[in-house]
Amino acid sequence: MKVLLISDGTFVARHSARRLVDLGHVVMDVRREDLGASDAAAASVAEDIAERAEAYGYDRVLCLLGGSGLAETAPSAPFPRLLERATQLAQRRGARFVLASALPRVASARAALLRYEQELGRTALRLGLDAGVCRLEGLYGGFAEAGERHSLISTLVTAGITGSPLHVEAPWDALHWPLHVRDAVDGIVRMLERNGPTEVQLAGAVPYRTRDLVATVESVLGGPMSLIAERLDERRSTRPPQIADARRLLRWRPQVGLFAGVEEQAFSEATRLDG
Repeated sequence: MKVLLISDGTFVARHSARRLVDLGHVVMDVRREDLGASDAAAASVAEDIAERAEAYGYDRVLCLLGGSGLAETAPSAPFPRLLERATQLAQRRGARFVLASALPRVASARAALLRYEQELGRTALRLGLDAGVCRLEGLYGGFAEAGERHSLISTLVTAGITGSPLHVEAPWDALHWPLHVRDAVDGIVRMLERNGPTEVQLAGAVPYRTRDLVATVESVLGGPMSLIAERLDERRSTRPPQIADARRLLRWRPQVGLFAGVEEQAFSEATRLDG
């Protein structure tokens, strides 16, 4: 496949690009920071990107969004305009268009990104694109820089390594079916390979409480942690993960368990702290 990847620079986007290249696909990776600081410069870069992508003949267009800042950006701003050009490019070339969004945990940011997702979805529908929507829920991973990880998991691992007391204040659904980055990337690749309109929600298969995660980190690090809970609500959700469509349509299911994911996270965090 020849994939035009447009993203707001999340670690999922970077690892999606790396995985696609490793699989032998051609990737043109465009991030929001590539557009430049001023609107005029960004508009010029966006036009150049669109022209080069069309000349090269990309047959897949992947837009991967995860930042609330993008969702709140005015439609006339350079990056949203580039996404609009990407849908037009997909229409002209008959390319498959896939929108993948990693939803933030903050309610206002989630709502903003969902609105933006709906707007892009309506555009794809209006243009009659071969399109798919892939929503990522409860994402975490051990691949990214410290500031980009799922904040609760990063906090647990860091506190466990440093031996400092841990103050936890988390909503009951902070750990809804954690989905590892490798699982998410696998789902995105399968969505790109599929033809026809598709909408799936990717998530882990099992819900976890905060204390479940603490026990996992303790097991990985080989020692107890001092947990001080602050307004920690331990209710479990009764809503199912809703990933049946992903299994049926994409033949996708999570492969990386919570223990393996946290183990990678702990190793990455320990390496960073030692450095």
